[in-house]
Amino acid sequence: MQVVIGVRALIESVCRRGGLVPNGGLGSDSSTGMNLHRLFYKKANAIFPAYRGLTEYALSRTFNLTDVDITVQGRADLVLWPNTMPLVSAQATTTSLPSDVAVIEVKSYAGLKTQLNPEGYPLHWDQALLYTCLLHNVTSNGHRTFTYHLAYISLEDDDPLILTKTVDESDAFAWLINVLQEYGSLARNEYLYRLTRDASIKALHFPYPQIRQGQRELMSSVLAAIASKVPLLAQAPTGTGKTVSTLYPSIKAIGNNLADKIFYLTAKTTTRQVASETVNKLYQAGLMLRTIILSPKEQLCLSPEIFCDLRMCPYAIEYYDRLPEALIELKLSPLVTAEEITSVAKKFNLCPFELALDFARCCDLIIGDYNHFFDPRIRLIRFFSDDSRHHIILCDEAHNLAERTRDMYSAELSFLKVHAAKEKIKSLSPQLVTKLDILTKYFAAFAQAMKSEKSGFEQVEKSLAEKPVFQAENFRAVAAPLPGLRRFLFSLIEPLHDLLDNITDFDLRRPIMDFYFELLFFLRIHDEYFDESYVTCVKRDHRDIILTLRCQDTSSKLVATYKDQHIPIFFSATMAPLKYYKNIFCGQDETIYPDILNLASPFPAENLLLLTYTGLKTTYEYRNYTLLEAAKLIWQACSIKPGNYLVFFPSYRYLNSVASILSSQVGKNWHLLQQKPNMSPDEREAYLSNFADSAKEFSTIGLAVLGGSFSEGIDLSGDRLNGVIIIGVGLPQLSPERELLKQYFDFKLRQGFNFAYLFPGFSKVMQAAGRLIRSEYDRGFIILADERYAKPEYVNLFPEYWHPSEISTIREVEAEINNFYKYFEL
Repeated sequence: MQVVIGVRALIESVCRRGGLVPNGGLGSDSSTGMNLHRLFYKKANAIFPAYRGLTEYALSRTFNLTDVDITVQGRADLVLWPNTMPLVSAQATTTSLPSDVAVIEVKSYAGLKTQLNPEGYPLHWDQALLYTCLLHNVTSNGHRTFTYHLAYISLEDDDPLILTKTVDESDAFAWLINVLQEYGSLARNEYLYRLTRDASIKALHFPYPQIRQGQRELMSSVLAAIASKVPLLAQAPTGTGKTVSTLYPSIKAIGNNLADKIFYLTAKTTTRQVASETVNKLYQAGLMLRTIILSPKEQLCLSPEIFCDLRMCPYAIEYYDRLPEALIELKLSPLVTAEEITSVAKKFNLCPFELALDFARCCDLIIGDYNHFFDPRIRLIRFFSDDSRHHIILCDEAHNLAERTRDMYSAELSFLKVHAAKEKIKSLSPQLVTKLDILTKYFAAFAQAMKSEKSGFEQVEKSLAEKPVFQAENFRAVAAPLPGLRRFLFSLIEPLHDLLDNITDFDLRRPIMDFYFELLFFLRIHDEYFDESYVTCVKRDHRDIILTLRCQDTSSKLVATYKDQHIPIFFSATMAPLKYYKNIFCGQDETIYPDILNLASPFPAENLLLLTYTGLKTTYEYRNYTLLEAAKLIWQACSIKPGNYLVFFPSYRYLNSVASILSSQVGKNWHLLQQKPNMSPDEREAYLSNFADSAKEFSTIGLAVLGGSFSEGIDLSGDRLNGVIIIGVGLPQLSPERELLKQYFDFKLRQGFNFAYLFPGFSKVMQAAGRLIRSEYDRGFIILADERYAKPEYVNLFPEYWHPSEISTIREVEAEINNFYKYFEL
């Protein structure tokens, strides 16, 4: 049996002991981390003048145990090579290297040296020692003594912390053999599991009796993208069976060693549930594959009152000592949910969130949120920092990524949150309160500027005095960072950290900690990501002043997460036009050539009546004058046949205005439902429960907002939904932020209105329309009600499988719907 494993993965598998510790992670794969490494490499020559530094030094050794050969490989961050010694390959030489050839393991972190363990972290030392063993090819009878180092580097601290240890060769060899033997036991069990898994994958057949139109093409495209390691963008209409058509070929690829793991990422819980149901269907077909569904930390936490204080949490203390038994129990279940994680965590007294992440290492399929791969705060670095690992990234409902990732790569500071933290700190640290007073004055300068025609920026950042400022009511923006604020915020980090270390009152500690982490992330965005795609915004929101570093174009950030390593598959029923999403997901990188797939609907065209009703004006200035027209259209269309209907509006205000008119028109056997802002899960479920089949005693008209919780992720098949009416074209509301986005893409691509308004709006229209035809047996009508649907810029966005009839009177609407029903003899 042969096993290949990276240095980091080997250390994490067998060397973790004791409890969870802060800052005990193994570095970062961020661009800042890489830049810091490069800066340190340049400094190393001055720090170690008698040596030359060899960076990213490749090492690999194979060790023969009783019944397993383990190849350990990796790249040492820095190898110190004596200037007096000629360079030779550690892999090729048959003689021992001098003992003063040394490894430096480099770790980047956020903050100051004073926040670190002054002795370093055990896992980091183990990693450095393992590289030392590989470099010197240690033996049991060797008599050399080796030196090895840790270097901790931070953007906030120019002076690296360098720590040094020595080890005798015999001790290093004994430690190495112990590590390998412990891992060998794990590897044998994993090898047997993989034999069973791969045999089940090889024998696995498509889990449904027949393959729908488009499914075979989508599966072939997914497999081809994985094999060639290129991104795929696939628009696959509702009913294609996107979930199984992406999972099935990806699992086949895993069985053929084309990738290591599959990450199935979604925006909504309901979509993750669909993925779970599909996996269960594959299990019924004979698949044996470990799967986990990840949940947010706040949903899993067993001690929320402690707020992740690892020094106090009973589920963090001695965590790694109890972990192995818990993993053994979880491996008995093919698909592990939040409920099972919580149950096992309670049994073994473990943090359920960390347990889920540790068990995910043992899994082949990980179902989670976009955040787990794309968000710089939440990204699961433990899976994505090993360059030798290649994962399949399945992004379901990928049309959501554009807005989601803009939020992920933006950071904000709020005056009210600063004030709340200051109130908590008042009795604890007068010096910090004085500093926070300066910060509140920074916000106050903008509040004062917004009362006049001043920008505010020239008052607080002298370096921005000549920069053009975008001004709107209660809003200011400039395309530049804030160096003065950055320096001041950094001066708060160390005293805040020291203060938090001494607070044991968790109710008092939490708001201060929230503020502390917001500062850290704000500084990270400012220092690591702020580029020409960013704009600094200041907005008055009632009593609050909010300062935001807003990312307008995340394409380069998204590309950096997968380029040259992972294979992203972006798919959705609504990615029109695909050229827009190609720009969002792949940017202007000329080295990336994604595959593009645009599938037709798998369902009979005659099952759908699509009408573009151009007799309605829904632009903001006309809405109040067309409310009666909109209400009449809705009632006349829906009342032709009892059933269930969804009507989507551009805003709650418009919805409520039309609802007040409709309420006096609908008959006694009709229910009129209104979506409310921020509905709870139970309220949403109650709303949808009214959409029963045709055997019920009443009919339903559900009023909802475009882009809301009822416009995607719900499945009302059969007679549960008979028609959809969409009022308006879905354009996002006018705002200063949207106008800035428009200006940015006008300058970059001359596509400002399209990228900021038209394309995102039409995506919401397609999502809402996709609620209707969910299977080959579904029939019904869709009405797109707005005069703009006759314009070429909208008609050109219609998918090829849409065959609309353009009409302009309600009488024509009634005639078309009546003829449609007669065709099916309904």
